[in-house]
Amino acid sequence: MEGMKKSAILCAAALLACIPAQATEEAMNKALATWEQQNSEYQAALRMAATPETRAKITAPDGADVAQALWKAVSKAKTTTREGKDGKQEEVTTYEFEEPWAVPAVVWFVEHPQALARVAADKKGKGRTVSYYAEKLMDALHRKHFADPRIAPVCAKLAEGSTPKEYEILEKIYNRNQDKDARGCAAMGMSLLLCNPLIASIGGSEAEVRAKRVYYLKQSLLLTRDDTMFGSARLSEVASEQAYRLRYLMPGCIPPQMTLKDMNGKVAKLPVKGKPHLLLFWSPEEETGTEIVRKIDKLAEANPGVVLVPVTHFCTPDAITRLHEETGIPFTYMDDEKGTAAAAYRISSLPTAMLLGENCSILYSGSPDMQLQAKIDELTRKEKAAQKAAKPKVIVEGDPTPAKPKAPAAGKDTAPPLREMPEFNSPVRKPSK
Repeated sequence: MEGMKKSAILCAAALLACIPAQATEEAMNKALATWEQQNSEYQAALRMAATPETRAKITAPDGADVAQALWKAVSKAKTTTREGKDGKQEEVTTYEFEEPWAVPAVVWFVEHPQALARVAADKKGKGRTVSYYAEKLMDALHRKHFADPRIAPVCAKLAEGSTPKEYEILEKIYNRNQDKDARGCAAMGMSLLLCNPLIASIGGSEAEVRAKRVYYLKQSLLLTRDDTMFGSARLSEVASEQAYRLRYLMPGCIPPQMTLKDMNGKVAKLPVKGKPHLLLFWSPEEETGTEIVRKIDKLAEANPGVVLVPVTHFCTPDAITRLHEETGIPFTYMDDEKGTAAAAYRISSLPTAMLLGENCSILYSGSPDMQLQAKIDELTRKEKAAQKAAKPKVIVEGDPTPAKPKAPAAGKDTAPPLREMPEFNSPVRKPSK
């Protein structure tokens, strides 16, 4: 009887071993299918909308329900042992999203970080924070999924990052993934991330960073198909935009010429060679740029040799006239109503400053901050020194009456005191008999 019971237990165990413990992959696929269905219905509704007003009322799916179901399918934790940085074995917590089958879920959460934040908010007080899970997802990409061909869509989102971690993951995908699309998307992501000063600082000199950007840009086009997507756009379109920026808007490049009008309606073409120019794209609707333009005369005096060129963004001549009357803005140029100049210079935020050298090459492009001031100081050091030397020396004025010289102290080496001078107006005495 005991033997029969033991055999039955062994048979049951064998049968159970053939059955998956949890249908997590199936649950993941079901959640992703729900997401695809929601998007299809959304796109269909947009196509059927008869008027812009109707289209504006149609809301895109937020993925809240999908995120909950997807996270439940791939977030189960377990403890395992692996080798640590010091070579010793250590116990760590791993998650199902580190499994190879979970790559689609990882891609979805990386592409929809707000959905992950929603999941973490719902679990507040019951577990880890969203930053913890976001870091674990990135670790899964870095250690486990970098070689998977399905990882290509992640590259566009990684390119929006701001830390060397994203660059390291893209570099690993580019070097070790066998799929050409994945490698091409990673190359594009690396080219974009090298725009970030923090990441560019570890890439070498400005010339070396620019060469790397150009190289990875070429590789992205060589490796990918014509219909390869990079985020919401075709990779070829993104590459074309980056080529424009590398040609015209990088430090050392000469930006495109723009046609502007001053406050009197006079047409001017800028920039021009001969003197350094500081272009400042600003709008009366934002405070920082308005304050800078209000003090433009003082700035010109403090930075000799630099021509200050404020350019208003989407502002009519009448609005500028009112602004001049209300705030005393002394001078500005105006972009046209279409914002042609701002578009040519790819202005995405205001205010944006661009410092150009005597030959019109870009020395700085970005926010008007301390880095810009350092570049201007470096550029105007000679002018400021000459200006300082040309100023007349100021003599400190004191009491106009000269001080009486003090008599030297008596001593063996000092001359005898002078005799008292006679009074010339005193009566002459007759000699005594």
